[in-house]
Amino acid sequence: METIMRRLLLTAATIAGIGLPTAAGAQVVIAADPAPGVVVTAPPPRYYQDCWWDWGRRVCRLKPWW
Repeated sequence: METIMRRLLLTAATIAGIGLPTAAGAQVVIAADPAPGVVVTAPPPRYYQDCWWDWGRRVCRLKPWW
């Protein structure tokens, strides 16, 4: 039982270590004064999935990132 938990925690830590740097590198920078002829568009809204257990059932909702 203890080895299963250790493997599960190691897997979760590995996935988090791989996923966090890529999420941090996905920042969008928009110039304050774009050059003439350059089209600047707003980034699409970002959402995250908030999940919880409700009476033995998993419920997930999309919520705005900020």
